[in-house]
Amino acid sequence: NGFQTWTDPVALTSYAIDAPLIELNNNQPIIVFLSDQYYFISKNQSSWTAPVPLGPRGEQAYSNDSYKLRFFSRGNGSFDLFYRHGTPQDGYKFDVYNLRFNLSGQIELFKKVTNREFHQKINDYEIARADDGEYHLSYILRDQDRFTMMHALYDGVGTYFEQRVSQLLLDLIDNFSLVSVGRGKVNVYFKARYQGADQT
Repeated sequence: NGFQTWTDPVALTSYAIDAPLIELNNNQPIIVFLSDQYYFISKNQSSWTAPVPLGPRGEQAYSNDSYKLRFFSRGNGSFDLFYRHGTPQDGYKFDVYNLRFNLSGQIELFKKVTNREFHQKINDYEIARADDGEYHLSYILRDQDRFTMMHALYDGVGTYFEQRVSQLLLDLIDNFSLVSVGRGKVNVYFKARYQGADQT
């Protein structure tokens, strides 16, 4: 209440969850989380909804082997969930997916964001939303024993301008990626071994 007082903790689910993320819809919180699949709960004034499943269990909304969720409000009750997901069929090579849904629990869009060759793997990623609603994606692409820092633009329809942003022979550390957007600039950060030391 104005950051002066806090309510007592309230249990919103009766079972274990993982990776909760929160966004606002008309200044009311909405939380997306993992359990046996993806769910969300939203608050309307003083009460919370029951957990709403996001689609049937299957590749579209399967939470096992999904990592690093990112959650954005698009306005008008529409939301974008991003995550890195692999399957036994592809040898857990991993790709980044976008699951778009609304407050009715309807899936508006399910799309693979990254484009990789079969033998390649997405080791890590990060995503940032620009003021125009487009997303800037940075990710570490593994090709055999070579790691490359990549950047791409994603507009909810397609992925464009995928390009390498790290030097080809740079000794990249494969588990850190960060991107920021602001003042008309896109900044991509990564870790690499340079002159005998780990540097960002």
